Amino acid sequence: MNTLKIENKDYDFEYTFEACECKNLVQLAFQFVSESYYVKNKDLSEVDSVITTGDVLAGTSEMMADLPKLCRYAFDAGLKEHYSFTEDETKALMKTYMRENKISFRDLWEELKKFMENDGFFELTGMSQFLTVEEEQKESEQLKLPQDHKKKTSTKK
Repeated sequence: MNTLKIENKDYDFEYTFEACECKNLVQLAFQFVSESYYVKNKDLSEVDSVITTGDVLAGTSEMMADLPKLCRYAFDAGLKEHYSFTEDETKALMKTYMRENKISFRDLWEELKKFMENDGFFELTGMSQFLTVEEEQKESEQLKLPQDHKKKTSTKK
């Protein structure tokens, strides 16, 4: 559990069972953490499918556009375990916190993401295990570059 001070009052944030049931948060957090935005609109079934600079820019642009929404979902979900605020109330608290601390949505996301990591949110949702398996698959599927261009060395004398 983590605490944020807003208008001189402490608020407990917890990213466990209540937060894990917030479908919008889980979906957007997964897209951010997995960086799936880069391939979101890409047909990966094509054999020669390549992620281009344009794909990365388009994905990054979409991520930045979704960041305020992700922060709102994460802020709301973190309070659910201990409070019964409405979405409008948590949105107002989030705005107040950001203004008091002069932080951006990016800064807020990084702070809330640390809270989520501390509370085991990514493990509890299964996101960590999925991302680990996905990373292992990427590593094993990477193309092996031909080594025939290298100078052959002989151990014979």
